[in-house]
Amino acid sequence: DVRIDIETERIVFPAHNRNGEIVGVKGRYFGTDPVIKEDYKYLPIYPYSKSIELFNIHRALPFIKKRNEVIVVEAAKSCLLLTQWGYENCVSTEGKDISQVQVKLLKNLHVPIVFAWDKDVTWDNIKRYTKDFKTRLVYAIYDDTDLLDEKEAPVDKGITVWEKMYESKRKIF
Repeated sequence: DVRIDIETERIVFPAHNRNGEIVGVKGRYFGTDPVIKEDYKYLPIYPYSKSIELFNIHRALPFIKKRNEVIVVEAAKSCLLLTQWGYENCVSTEGKDISQVQVKLLKNLHVPIVFAWDKDVTWDNIKRYTKDFKTRLVYAIYDDTDLLDEKEAPVDKGITVWEKMYESKRKIF
């Protein structure tokens, strides 16, 4: 369902709810304009309430159950890459913050949770973001060996770096 809009220089993709119904459409800028890159990287083309959904959940559910684990990332782009690499048990919160609805959705999966935020998220932030998951087995992928540059996601340097970071995930609870 992913498309490219040449005119706006955006990768365009639909967002589905947990039942697989399209609830919105989003575009990610891939051009070179620094202002757009910084301030308008993601653009809702057909807005939806991302705080009540987990991007990719409808596709990831069978793989989450099979692997007995869910990988949670910040952005849809990371989900798309991980899926290509065989990590089909991934979802995105579409940002750093996790809403109470998303907390409930993740807890109701009844599997260990692996959070993989971007480099700019500190260990203190990780503890704060995951405080509502104390009744679950929770891990975080954290770049304490400087494999990533500022604001990069764990998938941004390719599968080799991702796998190294994934293998060294830290238990939180």
